[in-house]
Amino acid sequence: MKVFLDSSAIISALEFPDSNSALTFDLAFENKIDAVISPRVLAEVKKYFRETRGKDYASLIEFILNSNFIISTIEISNEIKNLREK
Repeated sequence: MKVFLDSSAIISALEFPDSNSALTFDLAFENKIDAVISPRVLAEVKKYFRETRGKDYASLIEFILNSNFIISTIEISNEIKNLREK
């Protein structure tokens, strides 16, 4: 199953390890779901962690997300619109 994660879900997962977002994050790392994020989400998460934890931490998070999540280049809003029209 593919699950789209927005920036708030990723940030919550990393900031609050006991949250539901963290459980979803764990499922992605256990390959029980395919986590999908957009380049925009990746940029938002990286910006947040650069501002709160520094550039090295932000780069580490970027590497982890790039290595474990599907980065979709499809514009999500267009996909939603197409699905609603069916």
